[in-house]
Amino acid sequence: MKAEKRTAWIDIMRGILMITIVWGHVYDTGILRQYLYSFHVPAFFFLSGFCFTYRHNFRSFFYKRLRTIIIPYFFFSVVSIVIFFICSRFVGSLSQLLECDPATNLIVMLYGNSKPEVMRYNLPLWFLPCLFLTSCIGYCEEAIVSLKGKPMRIVAILIFALIGAFFSKHEDIALPWHFETSISMAVWFVLGISCREFTNCKKGLRIIQRIWPLSICVGIVCCTLNTRTVGVRNEHYGILIFYYLAAFSTILGIMGFSIFIGKNCILEYIGRNSIAILGIHKFPIIIFQEIIPFTKNILEKPNTFIAIVVGGGVCFIAIGISLIGNIVLKKIMPWTIGINRFSNAR
Repeated sequence: MKAEKRTAWIDIMRGILMITIVWGHVYDTGILRQYLYSFHVPAFFFLSGFCFTYRHNFRSFFYKRLRTIIIPYFFFSVVSIVIFFICSRFVGSLSQLLECDPATNLIVMLYGNSKPEVMRYNLPLWFLPCLFLTSCIGYCEEAIVSLKGKPMRIVAILIFALIGAFFSKHEDIALPWHFETSISMAVWFVLGISCREFTNCKKGLRIIQRIWPLSICVGIVCCTLNTRTVGVRNEHYGILIFYYLAAFSTILGIMGFSIFIGKNCILEYIGRNSIAILGIHKFPIIIFQEIIPFTKNILEKPNTFIAIVVGGGVCFIAIGISLIGNIVLKKIMPWTIGINRFSNAR
């Protein structure tokens, strides 16, 4: 089976976004966290939509998503549950920090919703079942578009945004596999599809490449005008207009910057191995946040210059450890990170 051809700037953008995800998870509060949270999760759904191609074969689509999203979700969940259960036997304080009962965590894993503060064995994993459902919603939306025409995309975006606004007012709703969140994120998924069509011509890519500094600045301004730190998994969006403007502007900015870079082996490598980073990075971060007194004390004051520098260091250490884990998994159990053993394509 022939491997899929990869586009360098897409892997670069995914790598940049993965760094923002990990760096944002280093802090519990702070200005940098507020900025990173204003766009990083919507950007991943946008990029997923950008890379999505509709074909009249739902079965093939469904099984590919099971292999690349759901199997890694269950693998990293089970491993995380087992690790924290074993560690809690030796480090009593873990039971106070995290829910370490395996039976409770297995139920949470199957339900696939992290609200309000469950899935603490590996909180970033909420993203995977949500992405799976969002992809399915996007597939169904594109099936309708193929029959009714492209104007239906605009209708779909408006419907998803309205439903998302409803859920943002009812934050206590927690549906299986973050279905409520997947409706909100379908806005970004469909916008990604629309943006891909815009950039199919070289002129579209050139426009985005030229405006990236302005887009980043607009995103920063809109982020500061919002009333709260965005928290996608809890439907925390603040003022919706500023949330959408901040996220969309920054997404275009990072996209243009990635095109401008053209090639960067390190960022491309991080982008190509984002599943393993998502599944592993929280473990080293917890050590720096809770176990090591020096970094713990610094990170508790996130708005200081030293906290930003140390947080960046923790971020890249966590990514480095995750990439080592990725190499091991890719060699002995590639299916755990969504790799087809008959192909290098993911």
